[in-house]
Amino acid sequence: MRTLSGLRALLFDLDGTLVVPTIDFGQLNATVRAIIRAYGAEETLAQHQPALEAIEAAAAWLDGLGRPGAADLRSSGLRSIADIELAAAELAVPFVGVPQMLATLKGQGLSVGIVTRNSRRAAERILQRGGLAYDVLLTRDDVCRVKPNPEHLCAALAMLGISPLDAAMCGDHVMDVEAGKRAGMRTVGVLSGASRRTELIEAGADVVLEWITALPRYLGIREVAR
Repeated sequence: MRTLSGLRALLFDLDGTLVVPTIDFGQLNATVRAIIRAYGAEETLAQHQPALEAIEAAAAWLDGLGRPGAADLRSSGLRSIADIELAAAELAVPFVGVPQMLATLKGQGLSVGIVTRNSRRAAERILQRGGLAYDVLLTRDDVCRVKPNPEHLCAALAMLGISPLDAAMCGDHVMDVEAGKRAGMRTVGVLSGASRRTELIEAGADVVLEWITALPRYLGIREVAR
């Protein structure tokens, strides 16, 4: 078993990693595509980007051609995404054992950060409802560039006062692993969400877990039961 020795901080993705995912991404992406088409930027949809990047690409395309509507497109798109996220937050619950795991990690002196592309309102609601302990929360509302850009993670580590060399990024999506690697962190992939084991390994995950609650065992801490 590979270990994750010497860590001082752990950063976690939220949906699919710590909590059961409840966002209907089919609805979310369809809503964003409809908005982009309404502003005449459907040509950019061929890029097949995630919703946030799709909105930005469409707005940048309008700006680049000198067409009106870029700011309104951004505003409308982000507002629609936030509405869907907030509704989903009312249904989100932690995976079994996650609240106890986070409390255990903090009790062992480890710093805990939550790094999510979700909105702050939705993320705070999820964390509050689930009773999840953490030291730092950084959402898309708090940074200029979100995962997979490493700046999202580096900002969280700066707030914790911890070097990337002493931290690990944990997430269910390839972009979590990619962001962690780019930030110079160790990375933990989790199979409870978006990406398959082979995808997480190919992205460079140092460890791949079935459930995040197995993490303490890799840190030399008694495993939290699911």
